[in-house]
Amino acid sequence: MKKHLVPFSATAASLGGFLFGFDTAVISGTTAALQDKWDLSAGQLGFTVSCALIGTIIGALFGGIPADKWGRRPVLKGVAALYLITSVCVAVANSWVFFLIFRMLGGIAVGASSVIAPLYTAEISPAARRGKLVATVQLNIVIGIVVSYFSNYIIVKMMPVELGWRWMLGIQAVPSLIFLAVCYFIPESPRWLYTRGRDSESLRVMEDLWGKNEAAQVMENMHNAAPHAAATEPFFSKRTARPITMAILIAFFSQFAGTNAVLYYAPSLLQSAGIAGDAAFASSILVGLTNLAFTLLGRSLVDKVGRRPLVTLGAGIDLVALLAIAGIFYFNGSELSTTTGIIVLVLIIVFIAALAVGIGSVLWVFISEIFPPAHRANGQAVGSAAHWVSAAIISGTFPVMFQASMTFTFLFYAACMLGAVIWSRTMMPETKGTLLEDV
Repeated sequence: MKKHLVPFSATAASLGGFLFGFDTAVISGTTAALQDKWDLSAGQLGFTVSCALIGTIIGALFGGIPADKWGRRPVLKGVAALYLITSVCVAVANSWVFFLIFRMLGGIAVGASSVIAPLYTAEISPAARRGKLVATVQLNIVIGIVVSYFSNYIIVKMMPVELGWRWMLGIQAVPSLIFLAVCYFIPESPRWLYTRGRDSESLRVMEDLWGKNEAAQVMENMHNAAPHAAATEPFFSKRTARPITMAILIAFFSQFAGTNAVLYYAPSLLQSAGIAGDAAFASSILVGLTNLAFTLLGRSLVDKVGRRPLVTLGAGIDLVALLAIAGIFYFNGSELSTTTGIIVLVLIIVFIAALAVGIGSVLWVFISEIFPPAHRANGQAVGSAAHWVSAAIISGTFPVMFQASMTFTFLFYAACMLGAVIWSRTMMPETKGTLLEDV
């Protein structure tokens, strides 16, 4: 057993999560400069920002195919290389179309990493620590978002705006290169090796990761689960119907809480709640730091408390916070006092904290655990694609819904959280401490 191989490999894979978060959020600091450079209309600017989402959905849908065919490690290397190439190309772009093409290709890397990083981490982790290690991916997503905000701020202070946007986007090449380098020092997933009939190699990797005793136990469980035979079974079958449904539902609830509406539109939302411009932007940083702190807390609890209790507790608190925000807008209208605005800010922070420690910490862990071995990559792809489609719907509909009725918007999100509470209490299986083959 190589003592530090599991944490090193899990951390290496989670760099894909860091780049996922960084790439998703960094564009927010470049919009004004991009609009000026290419004289973009509002619609063109909106497409410039959102075009990566097209690539993200493609990467999420199809990222599992090469991971099943060639292995997890080669695809992680490919994702890292794609991050590196696209970050350099968007930074040097002198054509809007060239920029869009590579921004979209970068989205494919984001989507693929949302599939492969948690999948690989789940497959190399011992059952007792799997939740915490897979939750490291979500933690790094949040860290990537926060680092991108600070990186943008520093670059704005250091150089003129017409040059700054290139550095904001290009600086991602540094962590991309580190990600690519460390991928050469991690083992292939032993569970993938086993599904390809490479039993002796699989056993050797498991012994390096977990020691001989646990490796022997997992090997016996994999033999009993008969994944060699299952590899010929079609993905969409009676056996996978329930896990597919579970993956789509948790992805749906993770976004239909209004997650991206609050994170992406925090400054404008807080301004609507009566908090002035600069204070609104400062408060949005506070929201981001809250997300980070409670993601850390959720990561420490997911293997101790379990998946179901965290989802139930987090969704329940979110339900109360969203109802309270809806009530404030209902009784006060769109013109709120500073005091009322501060109350809304506190409720948003409570909402983000509960979301981070609940569904946010469980999402990628749960999806990576619930599918049969031979279909785990495709299952992760379905869950990731459902997450990104839901994110696109929420991000696209929030401005229209919020303008039409602030009260209804938050009541709708509250209703979704009520659904999450009911689902977690009645349908969601608990996977804490269970070998993947026994889930």
